[in-house]
This record gives sequence, structure tokens and C-alpha cells, in this order.
Amino acid sequence: MIYFRFIVAALLLASGALVSAQDSPGQWVEDRYFVTVESGSGKDAKHLKYFIDEKNNVADPKNYGGAMFSFWLDDGNENALYTTTTGLKKTEKDLLCEAFYYLKWQDDKWDILGEYHSPETFTDREDYEKKGGGGLAFSRAFPCENNRLIVVTWKKDLVNNNRPDRSPFAVMKLNPDKKELQVERSIDFGIDELKEHLSETRVFSNPANAEYMVAGKYGIIINRVSGLFWCFNLEKASLVKAGSVFKNIEPKEILSAIRKGGFTMAVFCCNPEKEGTVLISAMEEAALKNGAGDKWDDLRETMDKNSELTEKEREKLFLEQQKKINQNSRYVVWYRLHPENGRVEKLDVPPIGASVVKAGFFSKLMNLKNFWRVNEWRPMPDGSVKMGMLNPKAPEEKSKKENDKK
Repeated sequence: MIYFRFIVAALLLASGALVSAQDSPGQWVEDRYFVTVESGSGKDAKHLKYFIDEKNNVADPKNYGGAMFSFWLDDGNENALYTTTTGLKKTEKDLLCEAFYYLKWQDDKWDILGEYHSPETFTDREDYEKKGGGGLAFSRAFPCENNRLIVVTWKKDLVNNNRPDRSPFAVMKLNPDKKELQVERSIDFGIDELKEHLSETRVFSNPANAEYMVAGKYGIIINRVSGLFWCFNLEKASLVKAGSVFKNIEPKEILSAIRKGGFTMAVFCCNPEKEGTVLISAMEEAALKNGAGDKWDDLRETMDKNSELTEKEREKLFLEQQKKINQNSRYVVWYRLHPENGRVEKLDVPPIGASVVKAGFFSKLMNLKNFWRVNEWRPMPDGSVKMGMLNPKAPEEKSKKENDKK
């Protein structure tokens, strides 16, 4: 999750360790599982997309570009891969504006289908940074049928940012002839108890700062530090339902946690299942209610106050505090989300292969580089799960290692 990565990156600035990891939800494309393979470090880091087999090996050497967040959409005519990105662009008056691009993977490259320009303009990059940008940075999107897409922004309502019922969700429509994107309409936030608090950045950005996945004709967002979710119909470009994975935690308690940075480890992992549902593993609700979570700000303050420590000392301090937070919760609870109606089902019997005891801070594998991944798992075609961090190696990495041995 983005929020986790930001914190870990800040703590490991001095680290040059190789990373090769899949820690975002994959996507089923018929019988194949599509994942992100991250390799390299620092400026050399790359995000490539591959299909993997049941042994977590790359099944097809063909990769599908370097977009971190891309999704397949079957509109009845073709099953194609789409992504979005943002950047700065010069206007006719030699000013800068934010541009939002919609792209499709064609002929082994990303082709721009259309673009949208933020109405705000800036004299230069310094002016852009001083004013906090145009609101499109970090935006994510689901491709939808009929040349539409659902865009999720970090801090700005694209329809009317000054209205009381502002929302981070908007539908854009593509004009393929002009290669233009236009904002068509807004989508309601979907959680009534939080609507009056959307002026608060942490509440508004909760959907943007989350896990995204596509299961069949539905796009699903799950925030791992709040437990909130949103289900969208990709045929109609509309919201199906929004709510919380945790039925026994009151909205006011969730709001309080969001204001403090969120529950530390509310949702461990979530992935789409082959049959179109979403499987979720999470912390016990009782542990969250009893203070095991909502400690992100405390953790950040602790690290900020000890900036002079070495990397090993910072890692030790961080993990010790994490252990204290999680010492009262050792169990994993499993849920299934049905995106067609937003129903959350708490599973009495976990899937085959699933662990009911979390690894987390009781595992010898635990370290600062993987602390949010030790309870990771992937869905299997038969409905079971395979526990463990998913680390498929890109084909070029395999070739390099084989050549080094010769």
C-alpha cells in the first residue's frame, strides 16, 4: 500500500538493497494471474507486469510495460490493458498545467488514448510546488466500458472542489477522435457518516491511498489502514456500495483512527479470487477496538525524534514499537467481499492453505523492509490460498543469474 511504502522509504533512505516483490493485488485474466514484478532499487527500480503460474514463476516471458497500476478490461469486443498517469504540460500561453493521460497497451507499448488538462495554471515548477499542484497528482483510475473511466483523486473534487458534498470520485469520458478526456459527472462518496468530514485531507484521500483491484466487471478499492471499501460497476461506471470490512467498529471509531493516520495493520492482504469475489485477511476487530491500531502518527513521531540513529538502530526501535502495538493480537480473520452487491462475509472456515495465526511480529522473517508483507498470500485457481511473500523474478533477472554462474 502507498502509505506503508512512503513510511518505509523514509526510514530506509540509506538502503541500497535489491527489491523484487509483488505487494499489490493481482488480477485474474481468464485462467491466468497477472501481477506486478518490481525489480532493482532507487533510480534503477522497474515495475513490470507478467502472468505467473501456480508456483509463482513467470509463466510468459512477455512483459506488459512499466505502469504500476494497470488493469485489464473486457468490454465484449476485446480484453485490453489500460493505465493512467499524470505530468506537467505547457499551455499555449507558455504556462504549466497538470495533465492526466489515459493509455492502452498496444503493439508492446503504451499508446495515449486521451488526456485531460487541469484548469489551474502555474508560471513554473516552483509556482506549481508552492501552490500544491492542480489536484491530479497521484490520481488513480479504473477503465470502464463505453470509453469511460472512474478517476480517484487525492485531494480535489474534479467537478466542484468548493461544494459541501465534494467527492474524490469522478467519471471521465473519452473522445477517441480528439483524444480528449472530459469530466462527465461526480460519484457520491458512498459513506454517509463520513461525508461531512470530507474537508479533512485524510478522510478525502482514503480511497486514493488504498489497494485497487479488478474482479470481473467490478473495480474494488480497499484501504488497509481504515478497513473501508468501495465497489464500482465498470459497465455502468457507477458505485455499487461502500462500507467497512469491520462491522463491529463504529464509523466514529474509524474516523478517529483515520485522523491519527489509520489502524496500523487493519487489513493484512486482499486479492481478487478467480470466481469474481475478493478475499481479505485482517486483524481481529476486538484488537483494533482495544487500541492495537491507530498508531501511525505515534510511529512517525518516534522516528522523527530519533533521526540521528543509524539504520539498524532505527529498525530496532521501529520494530520494538510495532511489537508492543500488536502483542495483543496474534490471529488472522478471513472475509469475502462480493463486489456485485458489496456484501462482506466473515468466513467461519478459512480457505484451504490459509493461516489463522499471523506471522507478523512473531516471525523470524520479520524485518523493516518487509514488515507489512509477512502475512501476504496469493489466491490459487482452485479457491485455496498460498501463504508467503510473492516474489516472482523477472526473466531477465533469471538470465543474468544463470550467466553469472557460467
